[in-house]
Amino acid sequence: MTPDPLTSTPPRYVSVEAIEREFEALWRATAAGADPDHPVFRSTMSNVVVLCRSDAEAGAVMAELPEVLAVHPARAIVLIADAAAETAPLDAYIAAHCTLREGSQVCGESVTVTARGDAVRRLPATARGLLVGDLPTTLWWATPEAPVLGGPLFAELAEMARQVIFDSLGWLEPVRGMAAMARLEGDRPLLMDVCWRRLRGWRRILSQGLDPAFAPGAAEHVGELVLEHGPHALTQAWLLVGWFASHLGWRPATGKVAPGTEVTWRFESARGPAGVTLRRLPDGPPGIRSLGIAPTPAGAAPRLGFESQEGGRLSVRTDGPTAGLRTLTFPAPPRAAMVARQLSDLEPDPVFRSTLAFATAMAASLTR
Repeated sequence: MTPDPLTSTPPRYVSVEAIEREFEALWRATAAGADPDHPVFRSTMSNVVVLCRSDAEAGAVMAELPEVLAVHPARAIVLIADAAAETAPLDAYIAAHCTLREGSQVCGESVTVTARGDAVRRLPATARGLLVGDLPTTLWWATPEAPVLGGPLFAELAEMARQVIFDSLGWLEPVRGMAAMARLEGDRPLLMDVCWRRLRGWRRILSQGLDPAFAPGAAEHVGELVLEHGPHALTQAWLLVGWFASHLGWRPATGKVAPGTEVTWRFESARGPAGVTLRRLPDGPPGIRSLGIAPTPAGAAPRLGFESQEGGRLSVRTDGPTAGLRTLTFPAPPRAAMVARQLSDLEPDPVFRSTLAFATAMAASLTR
């Protein structure tokens, strides 16, 4: 019988001290039970340390791991840091995750370690002892908070990592979190926000909308930008504005938060002041819904209206004498696919880094 394209062994409870020995036993059993026509190969391209704060977050990660490890076989070390619970001994489970490639089963592996109460302090040392050789290590911060707000736990885990992957979509404290990200400087470790990958389609449609052949003068005379987004998507909208404003040479001057619904900024530019409003819609899916660009009062340029529709379809319309419509389809891949691609991408992304720096400057204007 041909095995399923993606398979995982049932989680096996092990003592923390016996994890390596139990892995060897797991692989012997997996290889012995495999179809002779589809042999098992254990593959480890890197270490992936995943930080979660609850069993629910870890459950979401474990559901995604088969897809992640199918693209990038690795040792995944999933840490559950439940500091609010009563202290208990560390628990650990191991599993193998295989994908069918050219007749063989290529497999990565995972170990899940749960720490409760004061035992959370043991997680960095435990993770360090589980790293495989000199392979590159990525820290996947899979909890809805800015990594730097993780305090000593983040600092110790980040010391092991060449890059840190996080997802700012759904941060519980977006303003505080974005401001705190200013503490991370340089490219050690590398940083990548999954939310940035989700914006590829929006960055492309914005570039098309500001194309002089489509909207003459629009890029030179942007005066006001109004963006509407769904719940929990403030940072996604924020990063898009940061990318857009930094490319136009704007500088954040002042900012204001209207509790729960709206964030506004005033920017300085060579052509005078400009304004941005981010407005949260009360319901519906997260993500950016629409974006409107109006020219400066003295700017003879068309208005632009961008919209997001079902199926990853994005559109831009212009008004005035050069009225027109452009569309593209660019559905955002699931989180697992974006994380998997990033695991092999260990080169700095200067555009993201400059956008993040600009976004933290915008955060500073909100706290002044």
